[in-house]
Amino acid sequence: AERRQKMKPLMDALKRAEQTVERLHHLQHQLEQQLADPSIYQESEKDRLKQLLEQKARVDSELEQAETDWLAAEERLEEARKEHV
Repeated sequence: AERRQKMKPLMDALKRAEQTVERLHHLQHQLEQQLADPSIYQESEKDRLKQLLEQKARVDSELEQAETDWLAAEERLEEARKEHV
């Protein structure tokens, strides 16, 4: 029970990291679908295209950080498990 108590914050952090990665992957996919639409590249859509590209760059960056955080959370959990074996 004590071990579970110590592991809970690590498990929660891992779960939050996984959810963040999942949410950002979904958002990234939606943006990629919008950018795949040829009509977005028409002159009349220039402002919308710029907005989408900025949003995509931001999401890509956030996703990279979220994946790093997720891996770090997994490593911390694994280390904690090794200490309690």
